[in-house]
Amino acid sequence: MIFKPKTMRKALTIGLAIAALCAVGYFAFYLQGWETYENTSYGFRVQYPGNWNLGEADENNSGQAFNSPDQKAYCYAYGFPNALLNTNGEPQTLEEFIDWLIENLHTKLLKKEAVALGDRTATHYLAEEEDGIREAVYALNDEIGWGLFCTYADSKSQEKYQDIFANMKDSFRISDLSEVATSSMENCEILLDGSSEPLRDFVSLTDTDYPEVTVTSRNAWDRSRLPAEITRLEDDAYSCLPLPVEFAEADDSSAEPAVTKVEWQCELRYQNWKYLPEDSVELTSYEGEGFKCTRQACTTASGKNQSVWLCTK
Repeated sequence: MIFKPKTMRKALTIGLAIAALCAVGYFAFYLQGWETYENTSYGFRVQYPGNWNLGEADENNSGQAFNSPDQKAYCYAYGFPNALLNTNGEPQTLEEFIDWLIENLHTKLLKKEAVALGDRTATHYLAEEEDGIREAVYALNDEIGWGLFCTYADSKSQEKYQDIFANMKDSFRISDLSEVATSSMENCEILLDGSSEPLRDFVSLTDTDYPEVTVTSRNAWDRSRLPAEITRLEDDAYSCLPLPVEFAEADDSSAEPAVTKVEWQCELRYQNWKYLPEDSVELTSYEGEGFKCTRQACTTASGKNQSVWLCTK
């Protein structure tokens, strides 16, 4: 089709108007009230609401926590080495990893579907926990995994924040990483001698409303001032410890500065666990006693990649 000058100007005007409207819509979604978190260790970035509170970044730079202003939603975006092996001695597939998560962390699966996380094939699921609801999405390759999950205090909170989760999921972008550094794997000998205790789950979040908790004995904590998520986690058998991370400037140099921000670190431990060598004859015996055994990658003192059995219940 050949445009006459007048028609061409009209078409160009309409095109520019449409482009402008699209640009406004794009930046309204990605910039208005939203911030960007970028992780260099695992090569991903994600958008999050600017009015949400940030938890302290992990010491190993694996991820970042985000807390809703009303403390009814806790979200965490992170990367991790794909360290567990399946029964064939190969890295877990995405399906195997999701099945392992659901079996070990959740009480009831409500929904599971295939989606995309960035340009990666991923799995999205919704599951009930003992005291709340978790929504999560994970992508995985042979060496690295990426995840985003939100825990909600109740179904009303899930309905309130499900669009926030969806927007965070849609904004998640993964860059090309060829491998995970072997330093992220633990030493096989340390695992086998029992010096390193595995955790069933770990959660961290920050709080500024009750900083005095760091100088108060556990028995004297004012439970009404604890973050709702901490109360929920401790009810679910997590062990939570408050650590001071920010302090006010003291007027008197001799005075101890007051704590203004607390990082809560919550661990969920296994009731019983044991690491076994890859060729252990005890494996069948442990499984017969009700232990669930999975392979875990590790490195020897010489830097060689191996695996051990982690048996838990």
